[in-house]
Amino acid sequence: MGKPVLYHMPQSRGATTLWMNEELGQVCDIKLLNLKAGEQKQPDYLKLNPMGKVPALSHDGAVVTEAAAICAYLADAFPDAGLAPATTDPLRGVYYRWMFFAPSCIEPMMLDKLSKATRENSGATGHGTEESVLSALSLRLSTGHSF
Repeated sequence: MGKPVLYHMPQSRGATTLWMNEELGQVCDIKLLNLKAGEQKQPDYLKLNPMGKVPALSHDGAVVTEAAAICAYLADAFPDAGLAPATTDPLRGVYYRWMFFAPSCIEPMMLDKLSKATRENSGATGHGTEESVLSALSLRLSTGHSF
């Protein structure tokens, strides 16, 4: 198995994947992209991620984009680190929920808050309301479970 290559740009969503790499003991080679110079729009990189975004991961023919997906992939690729329940463990569902809660609920809620967006029908959004997101987090954190 070859070493994963993590395409990264400091001060981006790639920071999460860089942290994951550190938790795994620096298993990835890091390739920094200079977004100001447009390196993410070069043909070679666009083959990995046609959206021209970072982060991206290349590993043994697999290409993974989106920070949460990269973290989940790396946890599975390096199971000895114990960062994810086994695929047969009932906790795997809870793990997936919280792995994807941040990008699908917390981030959109924060963007709404920062942009002062108002929603006529909060039920039509994937994340609901600020109150529902914070309530879900508070309830989970109060249980003391790791997943």
